[in-house]
Amino acid sequence: MIMLRRLRAAEVTAWGAWVGLDCGMAEETIWVVWRQDDNGNRYEVARHASRAAAEEQAAELEARGHKQVYWVAKR
Repeated sequence: MIMLRRLRAAEVTAWGAWVGLDCGMAEETIWVVWRQDDNGNRYEVARHASRAAAEEQAAELEARGHKQVYWVAKR
């Protein structure tokens, strides 16, 4: 079964930037949530159109109590 939902503008913008599409907002900064595991490996977790949304997700992930470290950086 395929489930669909309506995307928010921020999600569309972040997704478009991720796949290399010009969504008409080329000047907009994309904020990336990064994770580093206990072996030192770094992974991109998500991209957001706003720093606040990225910081919120990073805080939620940190609150889970795993050994990974999360941070937010500009793309």
